[in-house]
Amino acid sequence: AINRSKGWILVIILLAIGIEGVTRKWEDQFIKNGREIEHIESAISIIVNPDDLIVVNSNEYPTPLYFAQRRGWLASNDQLQKPKFVEQLREKGCSYALVLKKRFGTEVNLPYERSLETDLFILYKLTK
Repeated sequence: AINRSKGWILVIILLAIGIEGVTRKWEDQFIKNGREIEHIESAISIIVNPDDLIVVNSNEYPTPLYFAQRRGWLASNDQLQKPKFVEQLREKGCSYALVLKKRFGTEVNLPYERSLETDLFILYKLTK
């Protein structure tokens, strides 16, 4: 089909394939609806030490963990609401849960001490 098509048709087909690929991966490549997530690290640094491990409710998107400049885990709201799951994270050294209210996650209330809350996130202390 490629050999029989005219040059301009081939260009249109390749352009359509390229546009489709970019639009499918748009959320993975760019920050959603705002840039305030870039300031997570400075907001949590007054409480969370650079060596502390955290869990973020961003499902499979590691972007918030990257901007927090911390190591840790990604989880869904459903996982964070399971005491057994959180206990397993604690055993592995997880100290805080960063619950994003918008952008990469949605707000969920957890039965732990709130260390910090902003319009963007809630920081829960998981250690006793």
